[in-house]
Amino acid sequence: MMPRRGNAESLRRSAGATGRAAERRQREREASLLRREVPGLLGLSIEVKESGQGPGMPDTLYIRRFVLATAPALFLLSCGDPLCEGGGYDISTEVMAALRSRRAELKGEVQCPGRVGAVGCTRHVHFLMTATFDDDIRVRSIQPPTAS
Repeated sequence: MMPRRGNAESLRRSAGATGRAAERRQREREASLLRREVPGLLGLSIEVKESGQGPGMPDTLYIRRFVLATAPALFLLSCGDPLCEGGGYDISTEVMAALRSRRAELKGEVQCPGRVGAVGCTRHVHFLMTATFDDDIRVRSIQPPTAS
């Protein structure tokens, strides 16, 4: 049996991806909960289409749905290129601004800031955020009890 070529490179990439995933999970744990930041939010999903140049780099399309009881107010998407170093997409600022202003829909596009070898990553995402809100949310003022 012949030894695998590139095994050390494969292990290095895998370790880098594992480290990035751990860092992302840590940021998510430290973030405020979405339900606290956006009262009245009933549902949230983000449709993501990632594409880029290069052989063997197919477009990917997926929908990310959020469990509002536990979802952090942080929206990080990974880069689909396994060779990308330091990439990914942080769409938190745009999404949170839309949610706080109770926008039901937001479209956007973001370029991956990572690097593949000596050149910039060619991947980018188009996203469509769809949110539903409780139309009957009321701000309740707390009144002190009256003396009888």
